[in-house]
Amino acid sequence: MDILATISWLGVGFAKSASILAIIYIPMILGVRWLPRIDDRGFFLMPMVWVLAISTGLILGALLLSFNLDPHYFTVDNVFRSEGPWALTYSEFIRSRVNPFNYSLRPIFTYLDTYDHDMNLTVVLVLAASTYGLLIVRAFATWGSLAALRGVLFGSVLVLWSAYMTIFMVCLALWLFNLLNFWALALATVAVHLHRNHAMPIGFHTLTAPVTGGGGGGGHGGGHH
Repeated sequence: MDILATISWLGVGFAKSASILAIIYIPMILGVRWLPRIDDRGFFLMPMVWVLAISTGLILGALLLSFNLDPHYFTVDNVFRSEGPWALTYSEFIRSRVNPFNYSLRPIFTYLDTYDHDMNLTVVLVLAASTYGLLIVRAFATWGSLAALRGVLFGSVLVLWSAYMTIFMVCLALWLFNLLNFWALALATVAVHLHRNHAMPIGFHTLTAPVTGGGGGGGHGGGHH
């Protein structure tokens, strides 16, 4: 392999890695840094709202994964198998596994109508709906006006983002496990070690600093500068 081919190969690899990082971090940065700036009611300063919205999204994302992908995709043998469902090219991964349009609620409702005799899925769906309902109640209890509708809209966007991030991160992890094979364990060990020693260069706390950091007055009045 000559030097030009090596540079080209590294450039393609860097571009693909950058696109994956962009999918993860750009919505996070935009949401954390910019949504609070247009939220003059302080909706995003209430941790309870974040917890309720993200919890709802996590449940929704987990359900979409479970009912839109074959359960055998998640077995250890298939995760690491060279000809398995996770042995995908980059374009296949983007177009197939993490394409949000490939995930539908229809299989969930089909299973609910046909097979959920023990009501296990019903309980999970009620839990998700109740969590989202608490978010709505919290918004209207705080403001009791049309301003609450904007808070509900922001919360709904966060639910959808959390659901997609759940799908994306699970699929990304399984794809990388297949790609790296036994090296995945070594990298996971290093990552855990760095995290325990607080040496990770990028963390969620650095993204939330503009919102939760102590830079202004208390309460809801610190948004105007």
